[in-house]
Amino acid sequence: MSTPYTPLLIANMRTSVDLGIDPWLSPEDAWQEVLDAYHYKGTITKRNGYSWFDSMPYAVTGSSGNEYQNISDITTTASALVTTHGPHGLTTGKIIRLTDVEGISAGTDGVPINGTRWTVTVLTTDTFTLNNALPFVGSYTTASGTLSTFPGNPIMAIAVWLDSANIPNLMVLDTERAAIYDNTQMTLKPIGFTRQFTGSDSNLFWWENYLGKIYFTNNVDNIFYWDGTQLATGLTPFTPNFTSGVSGDIVNNCLMIKALNNRLCLYNTNETLAAVVSNYPTRVRWCQGKIDPTTTGAWFDNVPGFGGDFDDLTGSLYIISQAQIQTNNLVISQNQQFSVIYEQRNAADIQNPFVFVKIATSRNVNSTFGTIILDREVQLMGNSGLILTDGNSVGRYDDKIPDFSIDVLSADNFNRAFGVRNDRFWQSWTLYTSSDNSASSDTAVNDKILVFNYQDKSWQFYRISLACAGIFPYPGIDPTWASYGSNLPDFTWEDFGEETWNSIPQAETPMLLGGGYDGNIWWMDQGGGDAADNVAYGGIVLPGFTAVGNPITMEITSRQWFPYAKEGSAAQFGYVDFLIDGDPASVIGVTFNVDNETENYLTSFFTCIPYENIDFSTIDNILQSNPCEIISFDHGLVTGQVVYIFSVQGMIELNGLSAIITVIDSATITLDGVDSTAFTPYLSGGIIAQSPITQNTFWTRVNVGQTGVFHQMTITAQGVNESFRLHALTNWFKRTGRIYKG
Repeated sequence: MSTPYTPLLIANMRTSVDLGIDPWLSPEDAWQEVLDAYHYKGTITKRNGYSWFDSMPYAVTGSSGNEYQNISDITTTASALVTTHGPHGLTTGKIIRLTDVEGISAGTDGVPINGTRWTVTVLTTDTFTLNNALPFVGSYTTASGTLSTFPGNPIMAIAVWLDSANIPNLMVLDTERAAIYDNTQMTLKPIGFTRQFTGSDSNLFWWENYLGKIYFTNNVDNIFYWDGTQLATGLTPFTPNFTSGVSGDIVNNCLMIKALNNRLCLYNTNETLAAVVSNYPTRVRWCQGKIDPTTTGAWFDNVPGFGGDFDDLTGSLYIISQAQIQTNNLVISQNQQFSVIYEQRNAADIQNPFVFVKIATSRNVNSTFGTIILDREVQLMGNSGLILTDGNSVGRYDDKIPDFSIDVLSADNFNRAFGVRNDRFWQSWTLYTSSDNSASSDTAVNDKILVFNYQDKSWQFYRISLACAGIFPYPGIDPTWASYGSNLPDFTWEDFGEETWNSIPQAETPMLLGGGYDGNIWWMDQGGGDAADNVAYGGIVLPGFTAVGNPITMEITSRQWFPYAKEGSAAQFGYVDFLIDGDPASVIGVTFNVDNETENYLTSFFTCIPYENIDFSTIDNILQSNPCEIISFDHGLVTGQVVYIFSVQGMIELNGLSAIITVIDSATITLDGVDSTAFTPYLSGGIIAQSPITQNTFWTRVNVGQTGVFHQMTITAQGVNESFRLHALTNWFKRTGRIYKG
C-alpha cells in the first residue's frame, strides 16, 4: 500500500522576501527572491508596467526680444510652414512641441496643435514644416507660440506647486531647467529659455510650498522660487538677507527647505557673512513669521517682534535629512558612526518659534532623499541599516533583509537614493543604486527599487531605473461611457467591465510619476509593458521605445521546503497546485531544484487558461498572410463563427483578438479582415477558443515527482500585457525515508 501525498497549503502569502534566516527555516510562504512582482492582500502579483506621461521640454531661443515666444508665423495648410524668430537649430526628423499657439486649436482630424509631438522637415535656418497630413483650423495669432525640443537630461524633481488659490500644479526640474504642466494643453511648458542649474544627475532638488510660492534647492546653486509670473524668464533666484541693513549677509544655498510654524526653514546652509563664505552643516535658519521673505528686509536676524533666527545643533554632527510627523519636524544629524534625531517643536514665543529636543540616537543615516514619511512613522536610510521612527522610538525594520544596506546598496551613491510612497498598493519605494552598478559614482544610476509593503511588512524588488519620483493628482476627467465608450468602437457595454474601468483613473486620483535619466516622465503602474510610448503625430515613436512597452520579466523563488524535518525524513515532491487568475495571454514557467543542486532538474510551462470551462482547439501554425491563415488540425469550426485567439507565442499581435472565420478545410481557417503579413513570425502554441475567457480564478497543476530533502521552485513570467496573480499554492509531498542512510 503506497503512502498518500500530504498537502502543504500556502495561502494568504504575506511574508514575501525573507533573507534573515536560512531558507529551510523561514516561513512556508516566504520567498528567497521576488523580482518585478509584489505582495498585496495575501496574493503575489506580477507588477504593472509604466507608460510615457511627458518629456522635459526646452524652449528654443529666438531672436532679440523674442527669446521665449519664438514663433513668428504658422500657415494652416497640410505640412504647415512654421517661421521662427531667428535660427531654430533643428534638423529634419527632429521631434518638437508647440505650446501657447493662439488662433489655431487643432487640425481637421482633431489633433491639437499645442502639446502634440510633431516631426519636422527643415527648409531654412528659420523655417520648417510640420509633418501634419491634414490642414489646421483657424488663423494663426501673430507673436504667439513657443517652440520646444527634448534634450533628454536627467529629471531631478517632480514637484507640486500650490498656487495662491491652493490649486496643485505639476512642476518638473532636470539638471538644467524647469517646466510646468498645463492642464488645458495637457503638456509640460518650459520655464525660461536659458540654463539655470549647474548640478549633475546626483544633485536632486528638495522643494517646499510657502505663501503661494514653491522653493527649490539642490545644495549646489542658489535657492530658486516660482510664483507663476515669470514663465519667459525662468525661476527667480532667492538669496535671503539675514542681517538688517547689511545687503551682503545672505544664504547662498542649503540642503533642504521646510515650511513650519508659518516660517520658511533652511537646513545645512552655505552663507556669506561679512564677505566670508562658510558652510554651516549643523544650522537651521528660519525667517520671520507670516511675512513674504522675498520682500526687502524680510529675513531679519534677532529683530524683536519678527522671530527670524537660527540654531546650530551638535557641532560634531551635520544635518542630513528631515521629515514631519503631524505638527512636529524630525531633524536627522549624523557623523560617520551614528545619527542623532532631534524634534523641532513649535513654540508659542513669536521671537523663539522653535525648540530642538534630542529624542534618540541611532545608526547613521546617509540618504537625504531616501526618507519616506508614512502616516505616523518615518523610514530612514543608512549604510548600516534601514531605520523606522515614530518620533519616540527608533529601530531597524529590515530584519527580513538584514544585509541589504551592506551587501546590496552602493555606499558611495546614497545621495542618489530617493524615497516615495505608493499608497495604491500600501508600498513605499526606494530608488537606489545597486552594488553591481557602482563602479563610478559619476556614471552610476538608480537601477533598482526596493519595495516595502508597510501594511504586511514585506519586501520586494523592481528592476526599474529612475532618478526620482513624485505624486500628482490625475488632471483628467472622471470616466464616463460618453467620454470613453464613444472612442472605443470595438467595445460593447459588456466588454467595458470592471477591469477596464479600473485602468482609467478618476480625476484627482494620485498619480505616481517617475523621472527618468533620459528626460522622460513616466506614469508608473500603468500598462503591461515598461516604457510604453504614446506616439507622436504620424505614428512616430521615441527612439528605444515601443507603443506597447518592453517586456516585464517576473522572477520569484520560493524558500526551501523541508516538510518532514521533525521526522528526519526526506520527501518526494509529487505535484504542485496553483490558484491563479485567468489570463489567456500569459505563459508561466516553473523550474524545480532539489537539495544543494544548482541545476534545475525540471522546467515546466503552463498557461493561465481554465481549459475545462471553454471549447477550444490548439494551433499548429500561423502564416503571415492576408487574410491571416491558421493551421489547426481537426478544429471542428464552421464558416461565420466568431473565435478568440489566445496564448500564441511569437505572433503576439493575435492574442486577445476576436474575428469571424472562413473555413478552408478541416485543418485550415482564415481570420476575416485580419492581415498578418507584417505581424511577428509565429513560434509555437496558442488556442482557438469559441468563447471569450474571463479573469476568473482557478486551480492548475504541475507534476514534479522528485525525491530529496530540500525542495525549491522558481516561477517566471515574461512578456508584454501578460499578467500573473497567485492566490495560493498547495505542494503535495510524501515521506520517503531517512535523511542519512549511512
